Amino acid sequence: MMAKSNVEIAKEYCTSMREKNLEKIAIYLHPDVEFLGPLSEVKGKEKYCEMLKGFMDFFKNYDVRVICGLEDQVMMAYDVEFFEPAITTRTAALLTIQDNLIQRIELFFDARPFEKK
Repeated sequence: MMAKSNVEIAKEYCTSMREKNLEKIAIYLHPDVEFLGPLSEVKGKEKYCEMLKGFMDFFKNYDVRVICGLEDQVMMAYDVEFFEPAITTRTAALLTIQDNLIQRIELFFDARPFEKK
């Protein structure tokens, strides 16, 4: 079987996210995956998947606009439509992939609509 490119891995990860398929997402994650985002930071597959469970309850649509890669990194731009607050957030994510596993996820978006007032 031929190894998948990092862009293919990112596309499959995004498809699994859109389908809210946590088991399939976990297949692509390194056991010590690092997640860095505007609202939280976690390390480890179990903690990241736990965080994703909550995220999946709040989004209505996950629409990938572009995915491109260079060496061990993949950059993605996508829109996330939420139930509450009823907004669409333009988002970018930088994935670091090694040995066909996502080792690091850096998420970029405007977090102001999600801040508690």
